[in-house]
Amino acid sequence: LSKIDWNVDGESIFATASSIPWTAGPTMIAVVDTSGDNFRVVVENDVPMGMAFQRLAWSPDETQIAYTVAAATDTSVYSVKLNSLMSKKIARGKSPTWSPYMDEVAFARDGNIWVKNVETDLESQVTLNLEGADNPQWSPVGDMICFQEQGLWLVPSLGGEPKLLARLGGSFNWSATAGQKIDVVLS
Repeated sequence: LSKIDWNVDGESIFATASSIPWTAGPTMIAVVDTSGDNFRVVVENDVPMGMAFQRLAWSPDETQIAYTVAAATDTSVYSVKLNSLMSKKIARGKSPTWSPYMDEVAFARDGNIWVKNVETDLESQVTLNLEGADNPQWSPVGDMICFQEQGLWLVPSLGGEPKLLARLGGSFNWSATAGQKIDVVLS
């Protein structure tokens, strides 16, 4: 297992699994209840060497999972609907995160943060002139996005000038309340 994440009620998790990362062979994304029951593969591929699933994200209503398919020539964001198991390519990029209203997905591409409206297919660039912006995370009310780029930064979700939160930033997550608090682990 390379990545796991809990759903909101704490009764299910999803995970990616592969025999050996970055080698040819079966790779999957699966959902399982915490009881160990109801194991369900939602995406499974025999992938060529140099391809892997990365960064999974539950949709706020937990009906979809966004994920990255990383390959040597293309890295793209996909979503899979859990009721139909149908996958759809959302955009070229990586590190997806859903907006709280599920109408947009933020992701990293070419060193910047982008947002794509999944209903209209319109993309917009949120940050400009950056080289390593990655791991965006929407605020609980959808007005801000926190991301990593040689520290932790905060930017309005509609775009604008990012504000530095911490020079050293490891992992981060928003608090469960709708406030503007971010829990940060510095490394």
